[in-house]
Amino acid sequence: MGTDKSREAVALARANVHRHGLADRVTVCHGDLLEPVPGAVDLVVASLPYLPAGEAAHHSDLAGEPREAVFADGDGLFAAGRELIRARGRSAAETRGA
Repeated sequence: MGTDKSREAVALARANVHRHGLADRVTVCHGDLLEPVPGAVDLVVASLPYLPAGEAAHHSDLAGEPREAVFADGDGLFAAGRELIRARGRSAAETRGA
């Protein structure tokens, strides 16, 4: 299952799923991280914002990327995502130790 907040990214991902003949195995939903996922998950792999929003002016090389995909408030790490993962599954670090 794949999710994305961007309707354009969801449309592209769905097209790729169909192009590669994976429609019977892969579902792509529009929504914020785990919001559209109907139940518990065993593993989450995500490309979350990773740079502080205050540093956007220093990264002209990322100007073509969707701002919300790269920059986040505070230290740039998506803390809310960590809380969702803990509530609905286990983090990668916890999985490695299991």
